[in-house]
Amino acid sequence: MKELLLVFDKDGVIIDSEATKLALIEKVFSDYPSYTNAIHTYNYETIGIPRAFKFQHICKNILGLKNVAEAIKKYADEYTNRVNVELRQVSLIPGIRSYLQLRAERKFVCSAAPYDEVVQNMEDHKLTQYFEGLHAFPEKKAEVMLTLKKKHDAKIVFWGDTLADYAAAQAADVFFIGLSNAGENPFSKLSIPCISDFSKPDKIQGIIDNYLRKA
Repeated sequence: MKELLLVFDKDGVIIDSEATKLALIEKVFSDYPSYTNAIHTYNYETIGIPRAFKFQHICKNILGLKNVAEAIKKYADEYTNRVNVELRQVSLIPGIRSYLQLRAERKFVCSAAPYDEVVQNMEDHKLTQYFEGLHAFPEKKAEVMLTLKKKHDAKIVFWGDTLADYAAAQAADVFFIGLSNAGENPFSKLSIPCISDFSKPDKIQGIIDNYLRKA
């Protein structure tokens, strides 16, 4: 039987940080109040994509700034200077620490956040010890999982909280479990297993067992 690897997105899966990071993107552009609604709409329509792409789109296509490269650097630097401080204050997704302790399989983080942020967040929340590898932007999630599958000749279960995560799972042909822990469930129209958090490990084990029986 092939080895089973467990792969987790970070924001909204390990750390309850999705709302904090979305709000912070809008805070750094608060100098443009007339564009607040447009930035907010775009921000929430693109949950899960790397923020480098968001800053580029906002600066170029929404604000229409002339020196786009300089503007991107300015706002990205402001965001980076604030994000780790704010993420120290957010909670872990309920049950995640116990679940990581419970599972003996090799575990990996696969995030769209920048690598330095992922490392800092894992250290701040004392989670680094549970993961064999931390993967982050500019690595692409689908490519990371394809590489892990090939390297370990393994099956993968991937937890994500956005449609971008689901698309990466589809592209890598790995089993996906959705996290819908707040607000509208982005996976409501898809026939995929979802959980609200990791507080019911027996339920999660049943989902994984069902996948393995069919695999």
